[in-house]
Amino acid sequence: MTRSAAIPVLNSVLAAPVTRTIRDIPTELRLGADDGMPTDCVASFDNLRVIPKAYLVDQICELLPARLAEACAAIQAATGC
Repeated sequence: MTRSAAIPVLNSVLAAPVTRTIRDIPTELRLGADDGMPTDCVASFDNLRVIPKAYLVDQICELLPARLAEACAAIQAATGC
């Protein structure tokens, strides 16, 4: 979830874990084949984590602007800001 412009100068990035446990709550973003994911799943914004950039080896999907706006809404629901 870290903005693209900052990634080259950071050692760690903000990430939302992805799970196949779908609870249909406002703090989740459903992902699927249209997003590049191999199976239906959700990104959980209740569980954001800062992780070393070195842990990210393969990019599976990238959110298009409309989907990124949905992710921002889920972050807002999770943080209340």
